[in-house]
Amino acid sequence: MVVEMLKTAFRKRPCHLELDSSKALVIFGGSGFIGGAVATFLRAKYHVTVADIRPPAESNGVSFIQCDVREKAQVDEALKKASVALYLSIVQIPEINAERLLGYEVNVLGLENVCKGILGSPTAKGMVLAGTWRIFGDKALAGRVDEGFGSRPDAALETARVYVMSKVIQESVVRYYDEMAIGTGKVFGVLRLGTVLGVGMSDVHVSSHFVEEGVHGRALRPYRHSMHRPILYVDIEDVCKGFAAFINSIVTGEGGHNVGSLAHVANLFWPEPVSVLDLAKLIKDEVRRQTSRKISPRITLEDKDLPVDYAESDKRAFHVDSSRSMRFLGLNSLVTPKESVGKLVARSLSDQGVSKR
Repeated sequence: MVVEMLKTAFRKRPCHLELDSSKALVIFGGSGFIGGAVATFLRAKYHVTVADIRPPAESNGVSFIQCDVREKAQVDEALKKASVALYLSIVQIPEINAERLLGYEVNVLGLENVCKGILGSPTAKGMVLAGTWRIFGDKALAGRVDEGFGSRPDAALETARVYVMSKVIQESVVRYYDEMAIGTGKVFGVLRLGTVLGVGMSDVHVSSHFVEEGVHGRALRPYRHSMHRPILYVDIEDVCKGFAAFINSIVTGEGGHNVGSLAHVANLFWPEPVSVLDLAKLIKDEVRRQTSRKISPRITLEDKDLPVDYAESDKRAFHVDSSRSMRFLGLNSLVTPKESVGKLVARSLSDQGVSKR
């Protein structure tokens, strides 16, 4: 299902990157939503190997090697003959809050195992870490947000603070290795992603929940205390294109090897923030539009008796400047959150057998 959706999307928005088919790509943590989509996108141009503790739900024509990133020997085995690696292994929210040692071992020590392996490899040219916009902090964002904005883990939601700290450490590790690699011809980069929207994403994602409720005509229930929290989104299609471009720059050397590490950090997200309430409205409107109002969910705010952390004006307090990243990645445009929501609603209606229009 995910594969066919991606094929359809990429036919509509072709990517003209010419990647070297003789090169080998290893995706650590590639059995998840993002890794599976990226592997599917790149398999025609690369020999793709997914290195994970569990195999992908769909093989998608890629190789698989069982690998626990905490074990250096297993990482080194996965990297044999690799030209480039992606690091997507992650202990996410909420698991990281209950398993903080595991989070550190996978998110930090596992990443360093891969960095060490790349630096010492005779074949590898570099690696890219899947970063996140959330290192900027969820609260009181202000001013110009670009690649050098900096990290604010203490401005993250309390439930996300440990996760964000681990992502900040990850970036520091990768950038330090990039500094050490100057003169070696190797690149250690970071692609900071927005919150990813796409078919196949986790059911716990608020957008998945809203879509599921909306297509069944049930009320969408944003929490009153967080309904104005601004979120930066990116579509899975653009994630695939972004990683493809970053890999291409490493393989060809176009990204530059003898520059400071910030040059190898790119932001990839739609520049206009969308609040939780905005998201609910987008989904409500798409359900109504695609069903000709046969299904018309309402929005009902849910009060958890918690202090309100965000104001409606918060999303206008900062502006995103991704011009450098867009040039670096060779991307002229991105899928809008509205378009992403439209695809999610369409697929959900199709899965439910609901007649559109």
